[in-house]
Amino acid sequence: MLAINISLNDIHNSNISDRKLGKDAMVTLDTLTTFLGWCAILNIGVMLISTLAVTAFKQPVIRLHSRMFGLAPEELPVMYFNYLGNYKIAIYMLNFVPYFALKIMI
Repeated sequence: MLAINISLNDIHNSNISDRKLGKDAMVTLDTLTTFLGWCAILNIGVMLISTLAVTAFKQPVIRLHSRMFGLAPEELPVMYFNYLGNYKIAIYMLNFVPYFALKIMI
């Protein structure tokens, strides 16, 4: 049986550790801007899928959630509306605002 013996010093001194462990790596404003842009796109996609699921499949989704969580079916549309509204505000505040602030800076 082949034993692999790698010490932490070997990992620390290797070229790979700098990329994988993040040693001496800095995030540039361009990288951060790109990251926030992709986060916004993915979050908008999740929000659109959630909105589509809640509107197109309203009754099956309400039945599923009322059984899973023991909630009254009459309460769920208000909860969905609150969820989608809060999620939209979170996307604006955590993705769009920093993204556009960085775009203005660059």
